[in-house]
Amino acid sequence: MTILEFALKQGYQTVKKSGTWRGYTVYTPGYDDGATHYTGLPYVILVKDGKARMSTPKETIDYMAETNESE
Repeated sequence: MTILEFALKQGYQTVKKSGTWRGYTVYTPGYDDGATHYTGLPYVILVKDGKARMSTPKETIDYMAETNESE
């Protein structure tokens, strides 16, 4: 499964590679219209050893704090 396919299954339309964090490759999911659709924390997709998953609430907060990521 590709990262885009994973994001689509989570209800997103796009993904953008955002770098690395704590040994994970990080992708920011989004939408084609470019609008902000936050309904809670801005979760990211974490990929390690070929396995993708959504960040937990704590990981999301830690990622934002450690990288100054606010998207």
